[in-house]
Amino acid sequence: MLDPNKIMKTLVDRRNLPEVLAKLQGILANTQLLGFDIETHDALRHDGLNDLMKVDEEGKKSAGSKLIFDTNRTTVTGFSLYPDGTNESYYFNLAHADAENCISFEEVRPLLDSYKGYFIIHNAPFEIVMLEKGLNTKWKLPHGKVLDTLILCVTAYNSDTYTKSDFAKRQLTGLYSLLPDIMAAYGSQDIEKQEDLVNKFCAKESDAAHSYNGFVKDLAWGFNLKKASKHWLDYTQTTFEEVMNGRGHMGQLTGEEVVKYGADDAITCVGIYHEVMAWLMTENPKAIKTYFEQENPCCWVYAEMNATGMRVDVEAIYKAREEQRLEYAKALRKMKAILATGLKSVWTGEPSQQLVKYEKWYANGRDRYLGLIKQFAELPDNLSDYDLVNYGVRSPVGKGWSGEEANAVNLSHYMPMRVILFEIFGLKAMVEAKKVQSDGEARDKLRAKALESGNELVVQLMDCYKVLGDIDQCLKLYINNYTKMVDPDTGRMYPTISSILDTRRTSMSNPNAQQLTKFGSSKFVRSFFLPDDDNSVILAPDFSAIELVILAGYSNDTGFVDAYGQRPHKDLHTRTAAIMVEETLAEFLKRQDKKQIRTEIGKPSNFGYWYSGSLNSVGVKLGWDRDKIQRMGEIYREGYAEAEEWRLATIQEGKAKGYVELPDGLRRYRFEATPMWATVMQQKFDKLGVSEFGKKCIRRIQTRAGNQMVNAMIQGLCATYAKRKMYRAMFKDLPRMGLRARPMFLCHDELPTSVHRDDVMKIKDYLYELMIDGEGIFDNVMIDSSMAMGRNYLAFNAEKNPKGLVELMEIDKNLPCIPENRWGEAATDEETDLILDYLFS
Repeated sequence: MLDPNKIMKTLVDRRNLPEVLAKLQGILANTQLLGFDIETHDALRHDGLNDLMKVDEEGKKSAGSKLIFDTNRTTVTGFSLYPDGTNESYYFNLAHADAENCISFEEVRPLLDSYKGYFIIHNAPFEIVMLEKGLNTKWKLPHGKVLDTLILCVTAYNSDTYTKSDFAKRQLTGLYSLLPDIMAAYGSQDIEKQEDLVNKFCAKESDAAHSYNGFVKDLAWGFNLKKASKHWLDYTQTTFEEVMNGRGHMGQLTGEEVVKYGADDAITCVGIYHEVMAWLMTENPKAIKTYFEQENPCCWVYAEMNATGMRVDVEAIYKAREEQRLEYAKALRKMKAILATGLKSVWTGEPSQQLVKYEKWYANGRDRYLGLIKQFAELPDNLSDYDLVNYGVRSPVGKGWSGEEANAVNLSHYMPMRVILFEIFGLKAMVEAKKVQSDGEARDKLRAKALESGNELVVQLMDCYKVLGDIDQCLKLYINNYTKMVDPDTGRMYPTISSILDTRRTSMSNPNAQQLTKFGSSKFVRSFFLPDDDNSVILAPDFSAIELVILAGYSNDTGFVDAYGQRPHKDLHTRTAAIMVEETLAEFLKRQDKKQIRTEIGKPSNFGYWYSGSLNSVGVKLGWDRDKIQRMGEIYREGYAEAEEWRLATIQEGKAKGYVELPDGLRRYRFEATPMWATVMQQKFDKLGVSEFGKKCIRRIQTRAGNQMVNAMIQGLCATYAKRKMYRAMFKDLPRMGLRARPMFLCHDELPTSVHRDDVMKIKDYLYELMIDGEGIFDNVMIDSSMAMGRNYLAFNAEKNPKGLVELMEIDKNLPCIPENRWGEAATDEETDLILDYLFS
């Protein structure tokens, strides 16, 4: 094992550059692996990012705010080299505070250009982009000569993988804070309180000290360089905060202050590379081939997407922000009138007995919230939109407009919302596990009851809440952030793409365009995203039901294979709908409500069952009771018995092995699924005297582990297909074909690609063939893909978005350049030409 403590860290600057270069020339000529790392600062980042990160005048960001690098204004302050097998690492001072000692990159460039081996880098996409953009020389790392140890770690194990012996020794000390409540709940047989405590320990999203995730977080090997170094090399690195010692950025430190910190990164990534490779040789040799051929090459995909960025319609973003603010003000005026009426003619003045019983905050908070609600309802009608939004209420919309938070009611906060719903309007709340429900789903049910009973005022109230909530969410998640992320010089946003999820799916941030919705109130956000230039369009190939195709491939289920064993695919959702109402397909197709049942039951069941083994999410939405949910689940399982057999076999395999393995050799480790884990875990609970509580938690976690393994098999293979196709298109086929096209990013299972208008006809068929290539994984099913083309990324609408994505496999209605009798049909080449001309008309 490499010991970084025994490696000399040498600062290279104006004082010793010639002799170090001469020394390294010979060393690098005989080195196959070279640890490489850069240090940067982006004190010159544009104002929008400063605002988004809440950076103060001294350049320090607020605690808890995320770090977003300015792709076009980051300065490389230095870089480190560690030749594998030597006892010395080097840190080159390019732009630190001791300017008199700094050297230029051009002076070192010949050394790096002459190196023929591999650069070992942790998180290579960042280094690739910043070297290209942060140096005046625009130097690039050599393509195909970079090995990313972050991607290697993700290839080898999961974010929550840990050493079993460490797990066995560690006790549940974080649970101490809950012990009195656990003892009391089990002593009094308070079933609801017991369930609440189990939820706290098993919460999927929580990493609190008392939760299971918090327990595992301390044990996990981790992907972060500092944490991975601790596990693989037993070496504790200096943290960024420690080296900064209160300074704002790296450029404010001297070379001497940074040399150990910088050189350590080059050393440890080489050490990690060797240790993880050795571990894989023993544990999972097949994954090594996948790392070199599939996972590691994608570091260039992620780098290119970040470096090029995403062209956006800046004017449309600001226009949408203004429109959303005005719509918010309009909804507030309506809400104000509804509340005034409710306070005058509905409210009895008496507290809500349900809130008294179930909500602890209500006793002390009721008067305050009533006062704020009345204050809002009594505001003058002649307030301007600006004053109403910014000072009449407190909301993300107002904060994004004025930059201030008003001392007013936050209508979307659950406490004042529940006072309005359950006291002022006297509605009966739904209560689950002793908790009052007021989320969107609960409000939809309250609206349905009000509509049925003819209570128009409550219907209007719920409609207002939906509008306010949708706009709140849209501005908070998208528009307010987008206005700050757009580079003022280029009109682009520069997303960070990575693949560190346990499913190996890619993720995206700043912005996260990977999860843009096609439906709902925020779908218009897609219209902001444009092709790379005014002479290009977006071609958007989209996998058709890829998750269900994969399920069919794995399970060989008769019904699934019948639907997905050919192109075009058959309609599985209608078949499922018929199964769920226990009719033959012929009988079902005669029903007047067949489309509604397909939409409400068939499709949600197909996509909702396989990751949980139940139809609970479908049933809750449709108002089914527990017995009906269970009965419908049994009907669904009987309808797809072979697929269910595969699901159960996958879970059983995970229980036996502690992992499941994808066709590409990657594994999803779930020690939590095994009997050994359950035994060791129960012993931990027994020591604390909470055995029964432990049994419930173990059942919950093991059920979840089984579902996670099924999820990993499906989502993981989605990731395999997507990565192979992105790299192949971007760095093999399109350059070879000499065509002007660039895959822009992934969005769900869609690969929007910017294509020059003159190359569309050459590329559209290629992209379709690329997407449907099964990669030799299954021989019983066929992948299919849709294809759309537009000058922005939102679906075509003849009135609202005439330049949007037109479906080429099923031509959109009302498309003026195509005869009506061809709407709904697949476009011929001649029709595709007409659509292209129309989009540029």
